[in-house]
Order: sequence, then structure tokens, then C-alpha cells
Amino acid sequence: MKYSLSILLSVATQLLFAQERTPAIAKVHYEFKHVNDSTQRDQFLRDETVVYLNQQGSYYTSYSS
Repeated sequence: MKYSLSILLSVATQLLFAQERTPAIAKVHYEFKHVNDSTQRDQFLRDETVVYLNQQGSYYTSYSS
């Protein structure tokens, strides 16, 4: 039992640290606006967002309060 638990923890630790961070090639800031009700276009949700891009993928996040 202890042996299998130690192997499981070892594999889990390797998986957690397996991904390397690659630097972003581009960073895009934009303001996202969403209208919930088209009859009330002056009432919308506003969100400030940023997207980080690199060769392998992208990362999207919001930074508005």
C-alpha cells in the first residue's frame, strides 16, 4: 500500500511540473461588451480582458474589477 502511494505521488509530482512556460509573443488588450437584452442596448456587461499568444497556444484572462 505504501509502495503504490509513493509511486502515485511521484507520478503526480512529475505531471504537475511537466509543462514549461513559454514566453508570450503577443499580448492583446481589449474591452468586451455583451448585451443581455437586445431591447435595452444601453445596459450591457463590460469586461476588460487580455489575451497572451505564443507558438503553442493562447491564454485569456479578465482583469477588470
